[in-house]
Amino acid sequence: MKTISAQKLKAKLDQGDRFHLIMTMSADDEIVLYCTGQECVASSRAYHALERAGYRNVLHFEGGLAAWDAAGLPIEVGKYGE
Repeated sequence: MKTISAQKLKAKLDQGDRFHLIMTMSADDEIVLYCTGQECVASSRAYHALERAGYRNVLHFEGGLAAWDAAGLPIEVGKYGE
């Protein structure tokens, strides 16, 4: 298993390195997965992987970001989308 120290993680954050930081949760926490749109399969794959891992409170937002945007709902853009 590869590991990273707190100092190296902080440096990556400070440098603005592009990566995903994911906090894992217990199998009882609700997880909602989504993708860019219906043609994207990454969220479906993640859904099934989480179910196989024992998570039971998993939901798939089928329409994804495209459906959210089409509904006129707000989209928050972080520094990578600027």
